[in-house]
Amino acid sequence: MPTTKSNLLIASEWLWSNRGKNIWWTPGTLSQSNPDPTSPKLTEVEAISIFKVLLERGLIFSAERDGRRIFLLHEAKEQEWNSFIGELNNGPSRKTKPRIATTRRVTKPSKDTETKSRWWWKTIIGSGGIGVIVVALIAKYGGSNPPAQNFTGVENNSGAINGSVITTIGGTNTFNSTTIINSQPISTTPPHLPIIRIETLDGLPMGFTNNPHLRVHSLVVRNNNEVELVNFCSRLQLPEPIIEIIETTNSIGATVAWKPLKVDVLVKGSGGRSSGGLWIGPSSAASFHYPEACFVPPEKRGQQTQFSGAGDVTGIWELTADKLPPGGYVSFLFITDDSPNSTNYIKFASTPLWQSPPNPQTGTDTNELRFSLEGEYQFKLPSKSETQRFLVPIRYDVDQRKFSSLGIQADLGNWHLVLLEFY
Repeated sequence: MPTTKSNLLIASEWLWSNRGKNIWWTPGTLSQSNPDPTSPKLTEVEAISIFKVLLERGLIFSAERDGRRIFLLHEAKEQEWNSFIGELNNGPSRKTKPRIATTRRVTKPSKDTETKSRWWWKTIIGSGGIGVIVVALIAKYGGSNPPAQNFTGVENNSGAINGSVITTIGGTNTFNSTTIINSQPISTTPPHLPIIRIETLDGLPMGFTNNPHLRVHSLVVRNNNEVELVNFCSRLQLPEPIIEIIETTNSIGATVAWKPLKVDVLVKGSGGRSSGGLWIGPSSAASFHYPEACFVPPEKRGQQTQFSGAGDVTGIWELTADKLPPGGYVSFLFITDDSPNSTNYIKFASTPLWQSPPNPQTGTDTNELRFSLEGEYQFKLPSKSETQRFLVPIRYDVDQRKFSSLGIQADLGNWHLVLLEFY
């Protein structure tokens, strides 16, 4: 066991101790240029070398942000991180020694034929798993045709033979006799849920200061998988209405849309909106134009509806993205308001369904959920595409007017969701 820690171990432990903080890493964070007193303070060359090792081991992956390359910890590989750090602590072992490319002799020729031919096979393993397997028979010095060889597996990083790659290669003595088997670089297991965080920030942007009615909030969606997520669509319900989107950033190549879900009222005859709500004149008729929502909850649930008055805004919005590549993200900064123009919506959104007229319940539904980000996305498996639902409950501190999101979940759990419709 080593008596002193290597720089690779020190850096790996420090990086892993900072997981779950949504940090975009670069090699410079390990170097002396990082003002953080807890950083390893390595040289630039050491820092770059360590990032290369971690990238080859699949413990970090790269992405682009604002036109520059950044790295993210592969937090889903907790077992691999712990094994890697444990290996560095305990010293190298034969079983855990990494093998990126290995070469093994298939048949051991006798001494009298050793100068005539040697047969080798080789597997090439990429950092993201086995993408291309090359099985080659090479006759180095000529000779007669050998019998067929059967290969029933490949050598993994732990030195074991496994997998289902089975091929038979006929005899030949030419250097160009190479069989290549291509395997699809598509994950065979579903990806884990993305990171979604909603929070209220302190202060206000320039131009909005000294307004006690306003609050600024952040919404971040990040795909920390190695596979692409597509057709991301979601419905956001908040306790306060959104009056302005002040910043939008997203991964290169992603097309993002962000719009309010408010029903339009079409009136034939006379009608309008006032502070008291919607009114329709005598002998007039009203019809409703519903927005085309990307995400429509499939199951039955409670629903609340209210007609808004003049100038009312809404806290019911839709977020969509055509794709989120590996490491891809969508980030918004937006402002909510509790001024008089927002009174109708805030009163509507803050009234629980079990208290709503005309038939309020006597008991309290503690599992009722009115504020959340809910939606779905698709991902590809080797044989088909799959759809994944998700739900992010949102807490609201009424006194501080602050939002905070709970952990993302793959189903509704025990929540009793309420669909809000503000006309």
